[in-house]
Amino acid sequence: MMMSSSSSSGGGGGGGAFRLRWDVFLSFRGEDTRECFTKKLYESLHKQGVRAFMDDEGLDRGDHIATTLLEAIDDSAASIVIISPNYADSHWCLDELNRICDLERLIIPVFYKVDPSHVRKQLGPFQDGFNYLEKRFANEKDKILKWRDSMLKIGGLAGFVFNSSDDDDGEHDNLIRRLVKRVLKELSNTPMVVSEFAVGINERVEKVMDLLQLQSNNVKVLGLYGMGGVGKTTLAKALFNSLVGRFKRRCFISNVRQFASKDDGLVSIQNNIIKDLSSQEGTRSFISDVKAGISTIKRIVRENRVLLVLDDVDHVNQLDALIGKREWFHEGSCIIITTRDTTVLPEKHVNELYEVTELYPEEAWKNELRRLEEWEDVLEKLRTIRPGNLHDVLKISYDGLEEQEKCIFLDIACFFVQMGMKRDDVIDVLRGCGFRGEIATTVLVEKCLIKVREDNTLWMHDQIRDMGRQIVLDENHVDPGMRSRLWDRAEIMSVLKSKKGTRCIQGIVLDFKERSTAQPQAEKYDQVTLDTKSFEPMVNLRLLQIDNLSLEGKFLPDELKWLQWRGCPLECIHLNTLPRELAVLDLSNGEKIKSLWGLKSHKVPETLMVMNLSDCYQLAAIPDLSWCLGLEKINLVNCINLTRIHESIGSLTTLLNLNLTRCENLIELPSDVSGLKHLESLILSECSKLKALPENIGMLKSLKTLAADKTAIVKLPESIFRLTKLERLVLDSCLYLRRLPNCIGKLCSLLELSLNHSGLQELHNTVGFLKSLEKLSLIGCKSLTLMPDSIGNLESLTELLASNSGIKELPSTIGSLSYLRILSVGDCKLLNKLPDSFKNLASIIELKLDGTSIRYLPDQIGELKQLRKLEIGNCCNLESLPESIGQLASLTTLNIVNGNIRELPASIGLLENLVTLTLNQCKMLKQLPASVGNLKSLCHLMMMGTAMSDLPESFGMLSRLRTLRMAKNPDLVSKYAENTDSFVIPSSFCNLTLLSELDACAWRLSGKIPDEFEKLSLLKTLNLGQNNFHSLPSSLKGLSILKELSLPNCTELISLPSLPSSLIMLNADNCYALETIHDMSNLESLEELKLTNCKKLIDIPGLECLKSLRRLYLSGCNACSSKVCKRLSKVVLRNFQNLSMPGTKLPEWLSRETVSFSKRKNLELTSVVIGVIFSIKQNNMKNQMSGVVDVQAKVLKLGEEIFSTSLYIGGVPRTDDQHIYLRRCNNYHPLVSALKDSDTVCVAKRNPPFDERLELKKCGVHLIFEGDDDYEGDEESLDKGLQSVSERLARFFKTCDEGADAAESKDDKGQHELEEEKEEVETRLLGAKGNSILVFLLNLFFVLLGWFWLRCMSSAERKD
Repeated sequence: MMMSSSSSSGGGGGGGAFRLRWDVFLSFRGEDTRECFTKKLYESLHKQGVRAFMDDEGLDRGDHIATTLLEAIDDSAASIVIISPNYADSHWCLDELNRICDLERLIIPVFYKVDPSHVRKQLGPFQDGFNYLEKRFANEKDKILKWRDSMLKIGGLAGFVFNSSDDDDGEHDNLIRRLVKRVLKELSNTPMVVSEFAVGINERVEKVMDLLQLQSNNVKVLGLYGMGGVGKTTLAKALFNSLVGRFKRRCFISNVRQFASKDDGLVSIQNNIIKDLSSQEGTRSFISDVKAGISTIKRIVRENRVLLVLDDVDHVNQLDALIGKREWFHEGSCIIITTRDTTVLPEKHVNELYEVTELYPEEAWKNELRRLEEWEDVLEKLRTIRPGNLHDVLKISYDGLEEQEKCIFLDIACFFVQMGMKRDDVIDVLRGCGFRGEIATTVLVEKCLIKVREDNTLWMHDQIRDMGRQIVLDENHVDPGMRSRLWDRAEIMSVLKSKKGTRCIQGIVLDFKERSTAQPQAEKYDQVTLDTKSFEPMVNLRLLQIDNLSLEGKFLPDELKWLQWRGCPLECIHLNTLPRELAVLDLSNGEKIKSLWGLKSHKVPETLMVMNLSDCYQLAAIPDLSWCLGLEKINLVNCINLTRIHESIGSLTTLLNLNLTRCENLIELPSDVSGLKHLESLILSECSKLKALPENIGMLKSLKTLAADKTAIVKLPESIFRLTKLERLVLDSCLYLRRLPNCIGKLCSLLELSLNHSGLQELHNTVGFLKSLEKLSLIGCKSLTLMPDSIGNLESLTELLASNSGIKELPSTIGSLSYLRILSVGDCKLLNKLPDSFKNLASIIELKLDGTSIRYLPDQIGELKQLRKLEIGNCCNLESLPESIGQLASLTTLNIVNGNIRELPASIGLLENLVTLTLNQCKMLKQLPASVGNLKSLCHLMMMGTAMSDLPESFGMLSRLRTLRMAKNPDLVSKYAENTDSFVIPSSFCNLTLLSELDACAWRLSGKIPDEFEKLSLLKTLNLGQNNFHSLPSSLKGLSILKELSLPNCTELISLPSLPSSLIMLNADNCYALETIHDMSNLESLEELKLTNCKKLIDIPGLECLKSLRRLYLSGCNACSSKVCKRLSKVVLRNFQNLSMPGTKLPEWLSRETVSFSKRKNLELTSVVIGVIFSIKQNNMKNQMSGVVDVQAKVLKLGEEIFSTSLYIGGVPRTDDQHIYLRRCNNYHPLVSALKDSDTVCVAKRNPPFDERLELKKCGVHLIFEGDDDYEGDEESLDKGLQSVSERLARFFKTCDEGADAAESKDDKGQHELEEEKEEVETRLLGAKGNSILVFLLNLFFVLLGWFWLRCMSSAERKD
């Protein structure tokens, strides 16, 4: 599991009293787990008072993930990610996973019938899904890579693995109990003060410490800001505790706001600071006025390196009096200020900012609330009314607002936040009400009462929102009709039905599309119709949402300013019946609306500012809008039947924003748009039939944004040069656009020009006149081969993106781009060199040259002092790096994946800020320079598939290394093994104490692994496969958080020592010399045990205690199969999903080959058990596979196949012997869910097979229903027909073992008699020196006699 600190844009860690809106977000694949697992988990969390978010929409999504889901993720303290076999088939699931990983909060993975290693590597069930997505999103490689990174990250986290092939409620309940327990622990263990229970505080402190960079010896003044009660003080205390040892002079001042408000309060605080920061010797004088205090503080902090914390500052004059100027402080000093008002933190005082968004419960809750019932009581109380002290803390900022700001705050808290409205839309509504919306929202952001997310939606914390709502509830606790705002559906319906509305009501939000499990009574309102007469008494009603319902009557109150009626059931809207003061009309999602009438009437609201008709799919035309004299915004997104818009739109002088995105049948725009003198934004994205822009578009003097991407336009009008205020021009994927007009350079205000994947063939020289241009994007312009020299004149350019284009060379003038920060020319296959002038790119921080044909990096690259990220992977012609690369002091990421680099320069050790170094598949790289040990900041080193055979002794100096992946290609290692010495781990290697992942597969490690390995105590994943060591140290047990241990193909490994109890997966496949394993009874969390082809292994002690075991692979383990059979108890077999081992028989109660499914009354099918007897011919080892994939289970309906699935058998036995394989498919498996009444299940070999060597000897199927395998008591005395499936399996294996012992004894006895008789005859003949021919004939006779004896015994055994 992963706990990460909050960043400046998000919270982190677990929940608490001051939590985000949701405690837990559930990410899952609906078809896999919704009904069988996730819904039960959701209900269990809900019963425990945990606020879990579960998406009920299932597959009803478009191409993009719903905004509400992203908001829910952002507003969740933690996420439970349920990775199931089909999870990666859904790009929505992967988008969710990206967002979850990006936030770096608590993630609890559940590997639901999947192998975590398959998740990390996107193998197994995920491989086909990613192959499909790569084809579908072929032009979005970055998205695919990000999905893969997220899968890698989630697969590397420790979580809960559910691989039971028994789908009974007991196993699900057990997992759910563990999950709920874990979540409750995270929610409850977060007190306000710094203590051992402050979950996530260490990670957050580490984040801020990285921000401070105290090693730089500069003066750091850090401002911690956030809403009241957010935990700023907790973090400040934790930081103080972490830093206190570094400073001899330190001071922590609490409650500055409270003390400063008193008489002489500032003087009192000054005296405390002087007292704490003064030396211990000498007399300290008492300060009596502020000026004297400032002088004294100045003298002290100038002479001494100090640590000073000022908690809860609320006015900048307090900082003037307490810290003066930043320049006063001695180098290396650190000042930390907490505040809820960002205006208190001006640049003259503060040089670092950090937003604190994580909220903790009060410490008293942790001490006093012990029982679950107490938690439930408090949670319920918090939902209705906040405790007084908490309410008062939160209300401080609210009380400091002006009256209009208070009104706006309540509107946001009661309405707009829960609706997920964007900031601009909220401001429109507030402006319509006559409020100063822009100023007010800015004030609320500064006061940390609201936050604007990246997608521009407003966000408010639950506790802040509930505080605002409580203020409204306090207006009248008895009569909702006497309150100013109504948001509760039941209360609203009561007021409307009984006509109890009053002049007090200012706003109502009512949405009948939303369903709430907390409001089951909502179902009876499904077909509700409201009478407009119910609104007549509400003469002050400003805001009204009535989504997805019907209205009867003619008029709503004229005072109404905002009407949102999404899902309006009418086909025609008579706008002359709208309230006369209406400012914002939202009729989006009106799927039945075909036309708008009545717009020529003088009764049309003259104040109408915004008209939203998005997603009105039937809307075919826009009528005359000339009477709408104040209209500023028209939204027609997704009006797919719209072919034209009325000419009157071209004359709307007040119009600011016209959005026609995805009006895919729109053919043309009004020919005359000269009246749109104030239009600022024209969005025509994905109007795929639009071929031309109006010729007089140049008359749009105020236009700032023009987006015409994915249209059919062939050229831009010549008049475009008149758009002197245009800032953003987007023409992506305009395939018919070959060139831009010569006058393009006259767009003097243009900041962004985007032509990605367009048909552009030439970029005219005049582009160089775009002096304000900051971003030029030419990604995927395959027909564009040259950039004009005038590019060098773009003096404001910060981003030049031309990856995957046809560019052959960069202009020499590029060095003139002194402000360029990002240069991306990756995958420009024809680009083979950089111009000499690129050394002048003094501001560049990111350089992407991956996939180009460059042959060398010029020495001048060392002059790019600001460069942080350099990507030169897949540059097949690049064989060396210049020594000057060591001069890149700011470099944090260096990627040389799949390169032909032969060596790294020694100067690479000078990259003291390098965090990530990627050398994967650099097959020519044979060694690392000794200087690599100087990379003090290196955290992640990836060098898989290189030619390295040794590590420098200095390697152990990489003290911050967390990830080390240096696996080699086993095939290449075997090929060149004769020329390669054995590898010995350097003694310094064990100094890498922060290492959490180590992959050293195929490094020819030999002998004994050193005992010091236990120093790597933070290891979670360890892969030592394909090596030559014969033993592991006993100290391995000390790796207390190790989750995965991989040792496949360690052919000289003789024994396994005691292993850590944290282990979840152990892979020792093909360890041919392995003889003994230490008692495994302590591995209660072990879920997968792979020992395929460990032919010398004689026993697996402790196997019977592995209660969590799901997968057991013992193919080819003939020597231990007898003892293993005795250890396969009912407890172990109840949870199994996959089991393979030597065997020739199937349980007799498995139906042979096929079984017909008949639905049973009141009994659900819980799982299907499939058994096969198979063998692998050893005559062809060329196509050796990692597992058997050719066994298929099929579902037939009336003899026709309707579903099939492969039954993967991990590990291929390297013997001709027969093996038994049992697979339990639980009810979440597609095989089970596909079964309908009268369907047939059968097992067959894939046709054609991947591996011709597979022979399927026998197969059988058994259906398990409720009650067949849920009895946990002793079944010794029960008849076979009453025994559980697990008990019958255990007895089957015990019987197989007894039969094997008897047959073995009988065979041994007969063979022994033959050998004795043969030896006696041969002795007599040799003693007599008989004829050699006779001796030969006698030998042949006894061979034939032995063969005949074995045939007879085998025949007798079959008869038995």
